[in-house]
Amino acid sequence: EAAGGGEAGPAGPGLGPGEPESAACPCVLPPELAEVDLGSDCFDVLVGADVLYEEHHVKGLLAVIERRLQGPACKVFMCLAVREAPHTVALVAGLHKQGFQVVVLPCCQGLSSEFVPMTPTETADVIRKEELRAVFIRAERC
Repeated sequence: EAAGGGEAGPAGPGLGPGEPESAACPCVLPPELAEVDLGSDCFDVLVGADVLYEEHHVKGLLAVIERRLQGPACKVFMCLAVREAPHTVALVAGLHKQGFQVVVLPCCQGLSSEFVPMTPTETADVIRKEELRAVFIRAERC
């Protein structure tokens, strides 16, 4: 069964159509997060959400990141449910445009301290494969 009691889709467990909003993201930050050296004691922005239902949500989140994270050394860490892949792809494309290097990983893969930036095409491919599931997004601007 998927989170929220629904059946698993063809791609495996995740968020199915009609799932209650409280089903939230099947992405639970793993206990090993505290043990992973992510290169800093903290991030400038940490988001764990299911907020990208509409295009204007993407624009709003990018505007907040752009306004609040000015300067050369910024880090963003997000765990997002991928309800609509195009919205999440647009978010990551916006991060690239703001000068961030980005890594997108399926939540089921877990975290790694290794940060190897991905191209916009690579991040979009991961996001599309994880639609109705969740992803970790890590973005850094050095």
